[in-house]
Amino acid sequence: MSRRDDGAITLHVVIMVIALMAAFGLVVDVGTATAAKGRAIHNAYAAARAGAEALSSPTFVTTGRIAVDPVAARQAALAYLQRAGDAEGATVTVSGSTVTVHVRQVEHPHILSAFGLNTITVSGEGSASAVYGLQGNTP
Repeated sequence: MSRRDDGAITLHVVIMVIALMAAFGLVVDVGTATAAKGRAIHNAYAAARAGAEALSSPTFVTTGRIAVDPVAARQAALAYLQRAGDAEGATVTVSGSTVTVHVRQVEHPHILSAFGLNTITVSGEGSASAVYGLQGNTP
């Protein structure tokens, strides 16, 4: 063996170990981010449903229409997100009888942080509408 080949195997092993760690990090951390996105979407829809249940009684009594109380809807949606741990950075929009919630989560990678990726931001959005009865028909 010539002197020029000394350490060639070590270099290949080091490169392969780094490549395998990066691939493992992608699998673990991207999987974690995908699960976090699913949680964000779920929490957004659940918070929107909670907000859509905040009906305006005076509107229904006087007009017979289903309407969402915007202030109570925001409070109900944010209260749900607070319990779920997603209230920070969340937005709640009420338009007529529809409540839309946007949730943003920041995940901190476990393995890819060694390669300089320190945060992964995911978001989810969900909407719910208040309806009357099973078909949504007005009385």
